[in-house]
Order: sequence, then structure tokens, then C-alpha cells
Amino acid sequence: MTLRPPQHRKAAGLPAVTLWAVQVRAGEPPTDVTPIAWLLLSTVEVHTAAAAIERVTWSACRWGMEVWHRILQSGCRMEARQLGTGERLQREGQKSSLLSGRDGADAGNANQGKGAHHGQPG
Repeated sequence: MTLRPPQHRKAAGLPAVTLWAVQVRAGEPPTDVTPIAWLLLSTVEVHTAAAAIERVTWSACRWGMEVWHRILQSGCRMEARQLGTGERLQREGQKSSLLSGRDGADAGNANQGKGAHHGQPG
């Protein structure tokens, strides 16, 4: 499916966005539970069942990241910290590494996380 930009934003020159849909349903839920079903839309191509499963796995990982960011923003007040110097940034990176279970040696390589190695969205 391709979504076109809104007509009222024509002057902005926004591109159309191609999406792939993956319908997801619980396989064999318990009898006393309503089965989970949802439609996942992805901008990453989905042509095979294996690709669909991979996109669903990525989506499932996102919830953990959402919780992690909420913890950083509220509990750790990351946005309120003043990181004006390299020394402060390094110190905060080391604290964050400790919170995430890393040893701190790779704190400067935050953009080279697990997803970057496998072609997954970061």
C-alpha cells in the first residue's frame, strides 16, 4: 500500500510512503482469553513469511525500548541533565552503561547497537 501526502501539504513536497502490512494473530490462546490480533504496518519490505516474522519480532522489541526510554526520561531525568562538556557526557555514558548492564567500555559506540549489526532498524 502507498500512502500519499495530505493534499493540504502539497507545497511541502512530501514523498509518498510505501507500507507493507502484516496481520498478526495469537496461534493457540488459552480458552478463557480473547486472542490477540493486530495489523502491523512497516516501511521495510515484507515478501516472505520469514520476513513477516522478523518484522513482528522487531515490533515486539520496541516495547522494551519504549519502557527503557520512559525510565531514562522520568526516573533518571536524562533530558534534564547538562551535558555541555565531553567529560560530563562521558560520565553520563558510563552511568547509562551501568544501568543497561554494559561494562562501559563501549559507551562511546551507542549508535552501534545490536540492530546495527543485523540490518535492523535502530
